[in-house]
Amino acid sequence: MNNNLFFSQSDKYELVATLGTGNFGTVYLVRHRILECLRAIKVIPKTQAHTDSQLSEARLLKSLHHPGIPIIYEIEEDNDYYYLIEEYVEGESLEAYLLNQTHISQTIFYDFSLQICEIFRYLHNIRPD
Repeated sequence: MNNNLFFSQSDKYELVATLGTGNFGTVYLVRHRILECLRAIKVIPKTQAHTDSQLSEARLLKSLHHPGIPIIYEIEEDNDYYYLIEEYVEGESLEAYLLNQTHISQTIFYDFSLQICEIFRYLHNIRPD
């Protein structure tokens, strides 16, 4: 899979690094050439069985506006792939953080819990269109 083709044809983005690969595709760190800011691009093969659910999730996320939920800026595509251009959130995932800790203080635990509850509250109060 040569996803560098998308980045070389795009006047918007410069490929910086690969952030990770999973069951649904590969995520790349890119720099927006004009805005000079970092973005994450999730590359999803069109041949993937769950492509429709991934695109539905992206459309839903595009409509959300909360500081705890990454922004979906746009969706691009070519003959073989969908490209979800997302806000890049620097730092390690909550999962990685928790796996690297032998002890978590009550204060940090409560802080994480409150942030997660706030996201759930926001999602619960969204009115369908």
